[in-house]
Amino acid sequence: MEEDTVQFRSKSIKEVLNVLKEIRVGGLNESEVGRVAMERLIPEILSDDEKIELYEMYERGEISKAALEVALGDELNDIERMKEDTSEMAERDTSQYIVE
Repeated sequence: MEEDTVQFRSKSIKEVLNVLKEIRVGGLNESEVGRVAMERLIPEILSDDEKIELYEMYERGEISKAALEVALGDELNDIERMKEDTSEMAERDTSQYIVE
């Protein structure tokens, strides 16, 4: 996959970044700010259906685990734990609950 640059089109965002570059010792790495901001934002803006679809794409090998981790953030651990719990429940002997 080709690496693309994310560009900020908002004048107010660009203004803040420019001011921070001037006042921060050592400047400001706009690429790092953009990366961190997107990693925080993406899990928040995805719908549950989109998250499920991305997880299924990962299971089919269509996206990497690293991409899935960015998309789902902390929820990835919750999904994997829920999947394990569901698998364990499915393997339990439930014959004792069947009424004849």
